[in-house]
Amino acid sequence: MTANEGTRVTVAIDGIDDPAVATAVELAIREVCGIVPFHGSVVIAVAPSDTRGRWDVAVKSYAGRHVASVSAPLARLPELVAGHVRRVLERPQRVE
Repeated sequence: MTANEGTRVTVAIDGIDDPAVATAVELAIREVCGIVPFHGSVVIAVAPSDTRGRWDVAVKSYAGRHVASVSAPLARLPELVAGHVRRVLERPQRVE
C-alpha cells in the first residue's frame, strides 16, 4: 500500500456479476491511485449506465466530480476504467 492508498481511496463497484472482473477493476483503480499523486481523498464509482452496453465511471476528488461513460466488453473494463481514473487524477489540481 502506498501513501495515496488506504482510507484516501474509496472504490464502489456495482452491476458486475463476475467476481474476477470486479476484482480486476478494483485492483486496476487502486494501482493507478498508488502511482499517480493526488491531493486529499478520492471516491471512484463504476456502475452500469442507463445506456445498454455502457458503464459509468465517476471520480470525485479535490478537483471536482468527473463522470465518463465507456463502452467496453467486461474483459476490457479494468483497462478503460483505470485509464479514465488516471486522466482525471493527472489533471492539474490547484491546492489553496
